[in-house]
Amino acid sequence: MNLLDPNISIEEISDELLIEEFNNPSVYKKRNLYALMSVRANYNLTIRRCLLELVLDEKARKEFEFGIIAHAWLPVLLILKHGNDELKFELKETLRSWTLEERELLVSYAKNDEEYSNFICDIVDES
Repeated sequence: MNLLDPNISIEEISDELLIEEFNNPSVYKKRNLYALMSVRANYNLTIRRCLLELVLDEKARKEFEFGIIAHAWLPVLLILKHGNDELKFELKETLRSWTLEERELLVSYAKNDEEYSNFICDIVDES
């Protein structure tokens, strides 16, 4: 099954297939999965762990995708959009592992979106 096939419905994509594709070494294939994974991470702990490990990954935090947006920001922003409160809290605790500079950049970027900004604004208050 090709996940990029526009004729495939989201319901047809199993959690197992998502994880298998996430473990594919191609970075470009992975980022197409993050939106769906961020929804399913609410109830699938394996998918949750995959996304949070990516958020912690130093290479992903230094690899920029779009201007100042680091690769690791993609799952962060999608978890903030689609995650339940438990997942968002776990994300917030994970972000505390980032350097102060990394957290400040993320908060600075997110300040234009009230929903994101309100949730993560205090991650820069602690070192």
